[in-house]
Amino acid sequence: MADASSQLSSSATKRPRPVISCLECRRKKLKCDRTHPCQQCIKIGRPGQCEYQSGVEPLPNIAYALASPAKRQRIHSPSVEAVDRGITVPNGSHDLPVSSAGRGVIEDLQERVARLENAILAGNTAREESQNPHTAAPMSLEANGTHADESNGPSTSQPLKLMFKEACLFMSHLQDTAIKSEMASLRNDLQTIHYSVEINNHRLWHQPAPPQLLDQQPFDLPPFHICEKLATLYFDNMEHCFRVLHYPSFRNQLKILFTDGLGKDACSFGFLPQLIGVLAFAITIGTHPECVAAASCAILEPSRALDFMSNFLSKARPRQRYTLPVMQTKALLLICKWAFLQPMDDLLRLGGEILRDALIMKLSEDPSKLAGIDIFEGELRRRLWMSIVETDLMLSLMCKMPCMVPAYTSKPPQNINDDELYADIDSLPQSRPVEEWTDGLCQYVLSQSFPRRLSACKETEGTTHVRFADIRHHLTYLEKILQELPSPLRFTYQGDQASKTPPRLLARMELDFSIRRPLMHLYTCAATTPYRWLRAIMSDDYHFPRVLWALPLIRCPLTSYLLLSITHAKSLSLFDPRYSEIDVPQPEGYWDFFHNLYRMEMGLAILGLCLEIKKLASLASMDGEPSHPGGPRSAVVTKTSLIHSVQDTLEPLKLRLSHMGGNFKDLVYFTIVVTSLLPEHPGQTKEDVIREMLQELAQECLSQLRKDDVPIVASPHNNHALGDSASAGNGAFAGTGTYDPSWADFPTLDIFEPLDQVDLSGDSAT
Repeated sequence: MADASSQLSSSATKRPRPVISCLECRRKKLKCDRTHPCQQCIKIGRPGQCEYQSGVEPLPNIAYALASPAKRQRIHSPSVEAVDRGITVPNGSHDLPVSSAGRGVIEDLQERVARLENAILAGNTAREESQNPHTAAPMSLEANGTHADESNGPSTSQPLKLMFKEACLFMSHLQDTAIKSEMASLRNDLQTIHYSVEINNHRLWHQPAPPQLLDQQPFDLPPFHICEKLATLYFDNMEHCFRVLHYPSFRNQLKILFTDGLGKDACSFGFLPQLIGVLAFAITIGTHPECVAAASCAILEPSRALDFMSNFLSKARPRQRYTLPVMQTKALLLICKWAFLQPMDDLLRLGGEILRDALIMKLSEDPSKLAGIDIFEGELRRRLWMSIVETDLMLSLMCKMPCMVPAYTSKPPQNINDDELYADIDSLPQSRPVEEWTDGLCQYVLSQSFPRRLSACKETEGTTHVRFADIRHHLTYLEKILQELPSPLRFTYQGDQASKTPPRLLARMELDFSIRRPLMHLYTCAATTPYRWLRAIMSDDYHFPRVLWALPLIRCPLTSYLLLSITHAKSLSLFDPRYSEIDVPQPEGYWDFFHNLYRMEMGLAILGLCLEIKKLASLASMDGEPSHPGGPRSAVVTKTSLIHSVQDTLEPLKLRLSHMGGNFKDLVYFTIVVTSLLPEHPGQTKEDVIREMLQELAQECLSQLRKDDVPIVASPHNNHALGDSASAGNGAFAGTGTYDPSWADFPTLDIFEPLDQVDLSGDSAT
C-alpha cells in the first residue's frame, strides 16, 4: 500500500514540460540552442524550417542574421519606429513586435525594389531573345539532374522551354525571316488576325480624351439612381477579399454629391476620383441596363477614368500623399487597371509603389499603438493593409518575382458587416462566427492564412534547389484550408437565396484562387521535376502528398475553363452565355468580366494541363512504367482525355475574340504547345502538324470575327512604323505590354509585338 501510495504521489506531482525547443529538434530529439534559427536547423541546411510552438518566443540568432544574405531578410523588413525603440522579432512571427531598420531604410528599399523590377523585367526580355531552342541540349535523365545532391532535391529553375522543346523550336522557325513560303503565308495570316483583334480591343476600350476634360470636374455623371446601382454592383462583386472602401461612407458621400446644394465641394477629400473608379469598374461588369446607360458618359470611359484618378494622385500635396483617402484611391486605381487589362509590368510597378507607400504610412503596424488613429480609421487601415499584401503576393506569383511583403504587427480585420462600423465608434464589435456570411468574411478567412501562404512562397525564393520534404507541410496545410472552409465559402453552400447569386459565387472563386495560387507555385516545383524524382515521389516509401496527382485540372466539363479544380470549371459554366442560368438581365456580362479578371489563372491552368500531358507521356516511356501511376488516377486521367480537355478549353477563347479582352496571341501559343504534344502522323513531321493546326485556327478565327462584324484589317509589315501614319488614337492597347509572364520562358514572336498606336480610319479593312 505504501508503495502504491508513493507511486500515486510521484505521478501526481509530475507536470508537463514546456516545449521550448524548435519543433524539428524536438522531433529528432536533438539539443536545441533555442534561437531562431537554431544551430541544428542551420547545420542541416534548413534554417527556413526552424519553427517553434505557438506562444514560444525564441531569441533571434544574431550571428546567423549578420552572416545571411540580404535577400533572405528583406521579407521581414522592419519598421523605422521599432528600431528606434530597440525592439526585435523572431524571423517569421507576423504578430509580434517587429525589429526596425535605421533611418533611410524605406528610401533604400524603394530604390532597391525599383532597380529589381526594372532589371528583372528587362532581363526576361533579354533572356527570351538570347535563348535559342536550336542549341538546347536534348533532355535526358542525366541532363535533368541525375547527379544533383539528394539532400537538396530537384532544380526548381528549369525553364518551360526545356519541357516543350518542340513547341519552342517551331516558334523559332516561325520567327525566322528566311522561312518557307508556307510559313510566310501563315505568319501573315496570324499577324492580320492579331492586328484586327487588337484594333477592335482599342475601339472597345479607348477613346481619346480631350486634354481639357481632365482638368474639369465630372459634372456629366449619370443620374443618381444609375450611380447608386453601379456602386452597389461594384461593392457586391469586388469588396470581398480585397477591401478598399467602406460602403456606408461611400453611400453617404454619394447622397451628398447629388442632394446637397454644394455638390462636389461638400464631399470629402478623395471621394470624386474614388467615385469615378467605382463607376467605371462597375460598367465593365455589364450585367444590367445601367451599365450600358452609364457607358455613354465620357468621363467613365476606361482610359479617361484612369487618367482622372492618376491626375488626382499626381496633384496630391506632400502632406496628403500618405493619407488614407489617397491610398484608397491608389489601391482602387490598381484594381481598375487590372480589370481594364493594362500591361502587367505597369501593374507590378504600381503594386510595388503602393506597398512602399503603405510602409511609410505604417499600415503594417497595429493602429491601436499609433497616436491619432481612432477606432474607425484603424479598422479601415487593417482592411487596406491586408488588401495590399494580398495584391503584392498575387502579382509576385503571377510575374514570378520575389514577394516584398515584410513582417507586420497589424492584426487581421474583424469579421463584421460594414454597417457595424462607423465614424466615432467607441469600440469594435466582436467578430461574428465564420459560419455566418458577413461583408468581411472572405478577407477575415484569408488574413488568418496569409502568413503561412507567404512563408510557403518564400520557400523556393532565391534558391535553385528545394527538397520536397521542405514544402510538404505547406502543401498539406493549404489543402487542409480548402477542405475546411467555413460553409458560406463553399461552392455547395445553399444556406439562403443570396448565396446563389453571382456576387457570392465570384467571392468564393476569388478566395479559392487566393489560396490556390501558392499551391500552384509549390506544385510547379514538382511539375518541372527531373523524371528520377518522379519515381521517388511515386514510391511508397516517399511520403509526398498524393494530392500532387490531383494537381491541377484533372477533369474537364463541357465549358472547360479549367483552372485549379473541378469546382472552378463548374462555376465558370454559370457565366458562359451558352449555358448560363444566372438571374441577371445580361448574363454574358459576367462571361467577359470573369475572363478579364482571371485571365492569368486560365493561362497557368492550361499550361499546367500541358505539363501533365508531357509528364504522362514521359512516364509511359520510362522503363516500361505504366502511363497512369497511382492506381485510381488511371481511371480518371489519360493523355488523350487531357489533350481533349485543353482543346475544349480553347474553344470559348475563340468565341471571345470580338469581346473586350479578346486575345489571339494566347490562342496561338496554346495551340502550338498542345499540338506539339500530339503523336506524330505517318509521313508528317511535327512542324507540319503544328502548321496545319495553326492554319485551321486562323480560318476558324477569321470566320468568327466576320460573324461578329469585326473588320479584318491587313497588318502593316512593320508594327513599329505604324505610329508615323496613325491619324487617330494615342493610347496603348489594353492587355498588351513588353512583359508577358505567361510566355516569359518561350521565344518571342514579333507578330505579337505590342502596337503603340493604331489607325482607326479603317481604310485597310478587307
